[in-house]
Amino acid sequence: MGIQIKSIEDAFVQALTPLVDQGLRTLDSYAEHLGVDDLRKMVSRVPAIYVVWSGSSIETINQVDQYASRVLVFVCDVNLRGQSAARRGDAVSPGAYAWMDKCRALLHRKHILQGWSPARCQSENILAADSSAVVLQAIYEIMTRVST
Repeated sequence: MGIQIKSIEDAFVQALTPLVDQGLRTLDSYAEHLGVDDLRKMVSRVPAIYVVWSGSSIETINQVDQYASRVLVFVCDVNLRGQSAARRGDAVSPGAYAWMDKCRALLHRKHILQGWSPARCQSENILAADSSAVVLQAIYEIMTRVST
């Protein structure tokens, strides 16, 4: 049977859907090259959250395959008052840090996909920033076992 990558991404997007009602403008899968040069494309409709499956490892023990799949969550924001306001927020916008906190509340230690372990946040960091924009990244892992 194996894993279904699209199902993993879809489950993470679905888990983050409540943020749309809180002012999130973009929630989608993102599969293009990631780097500083792509910053402006990622922050075109902010605040934005993008989800992408980044890979799986498979360990086979006897007749059981154990899958560990990693999912990246990108939080993007722009603020004309500068990068600090994009990260930390101001009177107009909560900022990328607050959006990352909301993502963690919805994902970390939560069952995102039936038959898989709860999602576990492995790390969070700043991926890219310029004078008025910031992209944060969180790495989540989920695991499952499949008998062959």
